Amino acid sequence: MRKSAKILLLVVFVAAEASIAVAQSSGGSGGGDDRLICRRTPETGSLVKAKRECFTKAQWDRIAESQRIGANRMIQELTTKQSGE
Repeated sequence: MRKSAKILLLVVFVAAEASIAVAQSSGGSGGGDDRLICRRTPETGSLVKAKRECFTKAQWDRIAESQRIGANRMIQELTTKQSGE
């Protein structure tokens, strides 16, 4: 159960990082491709429900980078805590 709590914390952290990246990137892209790319994201706890999210390619790239950084940071924190115990 303790491991599942850590995984849940990781998911929440990554989602928060993605939200921050989207908020920061909505200011303007400076003349790039402004077409929206829409993706269906499954809702947590449901096999059927999904929400549609639409962002530009640059925004999707920033979201992916932010999620990667957040996940790496969380993994590093968890492994550091476990090795120090």
